[in-house]
Amino acid sequence: MERTLGLIVTALALGAHVVLLSVLGESDKDFLERVSAGGFGLWICGPFLSSLALLLAFRRLSGAWIAAGVMIGCALSVWAYGEAFFGDRVDAQAALVFLFVPIYQYGIVTLASAAAAWHGIRRARRQAA
Repeated sequence: MERTLGLIVTALALGAHVVLLSVLGESDKDFLERVSAGGFGLWICGPFLSSLALLLAFRRLSGAWIAAGVMIGCALSVWAYGEAFFGDRVDAQAALVFLFVPIYQYGIVTLASAAAAWHGIRRARRQAA
């Protein structure tokens, strides 16, 4: 159940960021060019892709911790991208959020993954005892 929750939340966050990239991309380009965003697409979606890969690769990870980290990272990005591109004061430096928000998201996902691994190891020890 926890694993399924983690997979669903991570897939939804990844999908939301793909939609964000397609909306903010240049309208005269096709979908894949807008989503790739000149290489930034992988950087922006990377925290969610890494969470998805961890959940698929390791069965012991607690999906609830991963889901919590992904939700916090997604909330951060919704706030930052919303303020930068849909707020009252949009300026030329707004694109810098594409550089700095994923750094914070990688940190949040790393902490959530460490907590998920710790929780999974603890649960395995309890079941073995």
